[in-house]
Amino acid sequence: MKAIQFFIALLLSLCTVSCTSSLKDDEEEELGLSLTFEKSTYNAMMKVSTSIPILGGSRDYELTVADAEILDASINLTSNTGKGNIYVRGKKKGETTITIFDKVTGETATLKIKTNDLYISFFILKSSYPAIPQGSQLFLVDNESEDFYVYETQSSDQQILRLKGNYHFYALNGQPHATLAYQEDGQTKTYIFNLSQSNKGTLSFISTYLTRSTEREYLIFQEVDSSNLITASATGATIPEGVLD
Repeated sequence: MKAIQFFIALLLSLCTVSCTSSLKDDEEEELGLSLTFEKSTYNAMMKVSTSIPILGGSRDYELTVADAEILDASINLTSNTGKGNIYVRGKKKGETTITIFDKVTGETATLKIKTNDLYISFFILKSSYPAIPQGSQLFLVDNESEDFYVYETQSSDQQILRLKGNYHFYALNGQPHATLAYQEDGQTKTYIFNLSQSNKGTLSFISTYLTRSTEREYLIFQEVDSSNLITASATGATIPEGVLD
């Protein structure tokens, strides 16, 4: 009889612990304390910081980077609202993980971070240049080969690669110029553009981040010895997954 009473008491004790734990989890989720992120994999770029929002948490965290040679990471709690942000900045190309520990709830989250080359995106506002049409997206990548990509967005929001090639910025007779080289009719052809009509802030930004030699930021390509003109506006568009692998 005593054995049966002990067994019943043990079951009630386990039930109490389980129910209390379940209620605690529900309360943390309801208050937004449960450590939460939008996804488990993120991209970071060299030279600039990328923000990863913390969707749920206590605002009291500890951050660890698995490979500090690949990535710098820090927690930002300067805003009085929200659960904070993690800023990641690539140091070299590769993959690593960051681990976030919530000191209040005891929860841990591990995020995979992939570092890629820095790139700048431009939306083509107007264009009389057939290869880079109005409405397309131009991506200039800061890598050794100075790659550029032109994507068009279909009705389904799917991005389709229209053109790939290499760019180069340089000064000629005191004026900013650029070349775009790409395959055309089975041959690599190079076209020269004068950029002197572009917004100075944009050119300064390009000189800082892309050249290896606030008002709205425009980049204007005027093809030399031609009336073809491309007017682009700087955006924060994201290059399609896998392009920079």
